[in-house]
Amino acid sequence: MPVVLSKLSPFFHNTLEFIISKKYWQHLIGLNKSSIKLINQKHILIASVFGTTCWIVKSLWRVFIVPTQLAHIPKVNTFDWFWSVARGESHDIRMKRLVMPLIEKHGLCLKYVMGKWILTVGDPVLLQTLLKDIEAYPKEPAVMSPVK
Repeated sequence: MPVVLSKLSPFFHNTLEFIISKKYWQHLIGLNKSSIKLINQKHILIASVFGTTCWIVKSLWRVFIVPTQLAHIPKVNTFDWFWSVARGESHDIRMKRLVMPLIEKHGLCLKYVMGKWILTVGDPVLLQTLLKDIEAYPKEPAVMSPVK
């Protein structure tokens, strides 16, 4: 049976050739050059769509769901935060409308900014405790200078 790879892109062709050329793959899954058939491009499309969908769901999950270690801290509504940014609201108005009510009530709050959950502390006593106890509250090193 001849190898039929004419409809595949060169990338997939080279990838399949590489996988088949390895002896351990041949023993592991029983592939050899004579048993390869045309890979249906629908299957490749379905796998790509599935992978992309999984990545999008995972990314949205990280944005809207607080990690379990931080779930007990009040958080700014992520959807309202992004909607405020999309509307072009200035930072000070966004802070007054979304963050300050939580800080006045609880002394601190979480918000999702630039791919990370950020803790904003407004109570001086809580801030002092947070900054002094390095063992209980580890910090991530940050560089404030834009020049590296």
